[in-house]
Amino acid sequence: MSAPAHPGAYRIGVDVGGTFTDFVLVRPDGALELLKVPTTLDDQSRGVMEGIATLAARNGASARELLAATELVVHGT
Repeated sequence: MSAPAHPGAYRIGVDVGGTFTDFVLVRPDGALELLKVPTTLDDQSRGVMEGIATLAARNGASARELLAATELVVHGT
């Protein structure tokens, strides 16, 4: 995997499944962080935002701060 185009930028991948929503966070140094949260079938955006908030907290940031430092979000279902 190549380095982010913007040094210091994060990349987030999200896959919404029937049971779990899976996340991968690529940190600016290239390290990967994985996360699974329950899928919220009634409103998938709640599960996605919960996962982003959890990843942000694990990295000492708010969801808003993490997203501001993110160059790419890839979403699939």
